[in-house]
Amino acid sequence: MKQQITKRAITESFRALLAVKPLDKITVRDIVEDCGLTRNTFYYHYEDIYDLLSDVLESEIERALSVPAGGASWETMLLDMLSFLIDSPQIGRHIFQSKCQDAMRVYLSKVISELSDRYIEQNVRDLDYSQQDRKLICDICCHALYGLLEEWLTGRSDVALEAELRRVAQLFEGTVRHALEFSAAHPRT
Repeated sequence: MKQQITKRAITESFRALLAVKPLDKITVRDIVEDCGLTRNTFYYHYEDIYDLLSDVLESEIERALSVPAGGASWETMLLDMLSFLIDSPQIGRHIFQSKCQDAMRVYLSKVISELSDRYIEQNVRDLDYSQQDRKLICDICCHALYGLLEEWLTGRSDVALEAELRRVAQLFEGTVRHALEFSAAHPRT
């Protein structure tokens, strides 16, 4: 229990620093001074800042994937699963603009892939479409959303992410179903 409290203090300090400072500029010293712990305590829990970053992103992936789908709309699922970026856009930017941007890519890929798959599973299960087409449609959704998010993370700060995601979700809502209806009506040969 005490270890969880200590790890939470470290991750909360890290997130607070990441909201105001680029990842590549944050040091272990910054983190331990912010949370009032020693360097030894930090290194007891984490190998380095990148290990801490990995833990933070894995926690966000677990949180995002724990959101129940239950027939939710594309918009609801999208906003719930990407709330980490919506609530803390500067953290996302600081990670993506660092030498650890691959960690953010992995996070986004996992969450968006699961989002697409869950949406189809929950909302379009009444159709008899090919699994090959389902995978293709999921991949298209993932790449489109990933591209939009990458563009936003690397510089389109003039666009409100939540509003943009709501609009994308509204546009995708019928598009995914229509594509799978076409797949069901026109099977591969």
